[in-house]
Amino acid sequence: MERISCRGQTSRLLVVMVVACLLPGTNSWFTPDTCAFPLANRTRNWGSDEFQQCEFNSTWQQLAQHQHICANPKWNSCTLEFQTGGLGDLEAENYSSWLCAKNHTCADGTGSAWFCFVFNEQSQQFVPWGPDSILKLVEQPNATYYDQLCSAYQLPYTPPPAPPEERPPNSVCGADNSTCVAEIQSYCAQYREEASGWSLEQQREYLTLCAHQDCMQSLSSGCRFLDENGFCYANMAAQLWCKEHPAHSACSDAGPAAAFAPLGTATGAHADWAPGSFPWIGAIGRFACTCMKHCLCPNATLSSPLCLCADPLQTPVGPGSWAPDRVVFDANSQGQCACVCQSAGCDGWREL
Repeated sequence: MERISCRGQTSRLLVVMVVACLLPGTNSWFTPDTCAFPLANRTRNWGSDEFQQCEFNSTWQQLAQHQHICANPKWNSCTLEFQTGGLGDLEAENYSSWLCAKNHTCADGTGSAWFCFVFNEQSQQFVPWGPDSILKLVEQPNATYYDQLCSAYQLPYTPPPAPPEERPPNSVCGADNSTCVAEIQSYCAQYREEASGWSLEQQREYLTLCAHQDCMQSLSSGCRFLDENGFCYANMAAQLWCKEHPAHSACSDAGPAAAFAPLGTATGAHADWAPGSFPWIGAIGRFACTCMKHCLCPNATLSSPLCLCADPLQTPVGPGSWAPDRVVFDANSQGQCACVCQSAGCDGWREL
């Protein structure tokens, strides 16, 4: 192989750039700006018996093909970080380049993480030279340098997997419950566990009962944190645990305004909790729920419903379209709830 060498220069370049400078159609390669000034502690003493057990078995071709490239500390797909350059005034027959490998086993106990080799162009092998703590060949370019130098070789970054989440306590999951099925109000739990076998009308009835239970809880102990289906955790211990672990996947936060202290920051007659909407099970469509807080609404599903409310100006909350025709003041309705879940239509259905 014909080599065009350089002398008397101090900057160094990674081997990916060496390979990038192969002269087209030839066996020549040119290594600009890769020579180093020799220092007093750098001599042609490579191949000494002291380091005869030290090996570096990769080839230039393998290095150039990414098999060992780790030029940027941000990348995690590499097995080796290395630096390389020219020997400058230390060049000898068949020897013109050096390479230092990080975390090489021969660097142990030498005061540096790097161990260095020279390349024998005749045998096509790397010959051990010595630890970088003596040779002082390695430089520490910053990340910007690496990004500019090796942008063409950038590997996708894959973040490490997140550590496993802490299992919520029994107040959230229930005792002897390895899969953490949340403890929620009784009608909500029955819906969650059995609704797959119900008719749509039975699903609607139980969602209405579930919304009523959650609404009552929102007026008493509070309902800020919900399970994955949007149902309130049934006890204060679970709510408080989620307040301390709001990022946990088991804790869906309705927001601080959805509950009074100590769960949230709500003030006034009632918090901002509202029922939700739920997909039909076994068909394409949704139920949307509505609640009247501090109200009793006998026969709410009739065509002209009447609500008795502690506040005569009370209005419904939730995504449903149901609303009473009339609201009448009744102080005895304080702390009560009336809820209705109705069909919100077929998702994606369009009549021609």
